[in-house]
Amino acid sequence: MSAYTLPALYEEYSEQRKLNITFEQFTFLLTSYPVLLIVSTDGKVDIKEWNYLKKRSDDLADLLLPQETDPELIGDLKSMLLNEFKYLLMNFDTWERKFMKTLKNYLKEKPELKHSILESIYLFASVSQGICEKEEVMIEHLRKELNIEESYE
Repeated sequence: MSAYTLPALYEEYSEQRKLNITFEQFTFLLTSYPVLLIVSTDGKVDIKEWNYLKKRSDDLADLLLPQETDPELIGDLKSMLLNEFKYLLMNFDTWERKFMKTLKNYLKEKPELKHSILESIYLFASVSQGICEKEEVMIEHLRKELNIEESYE
């Protein structure tokens, strides 16, 4: 993939994963990617971090589907998002560069998303036992990589 654009990554990812995911759903997956890097910083995802990822998939599904949607479809979307989080956690070598470069480019078009991404990064970093040194290093790396200059207060 030479151009790191959202449509190109969406096409590549959904084809490779044989996944029935909408462009909007994939966009939420893309903007959630930094939290996956944060929770894996120490080499493992503990139960608290996993529960937060589950809650994030629940929240995203609730955002993406109207309230009157069949509960079974909502459950399917929640499961799919959680499965994709798990897949991405196990396949950083394949997807990290592509997701991060694409997200960086996407944030040039949508700079208003930077604060919420930074907020999520800090939230997930503090889940277990506060923010450790490795997580601080990763946060700084993500801020530089994604050109997020603002501070989180």
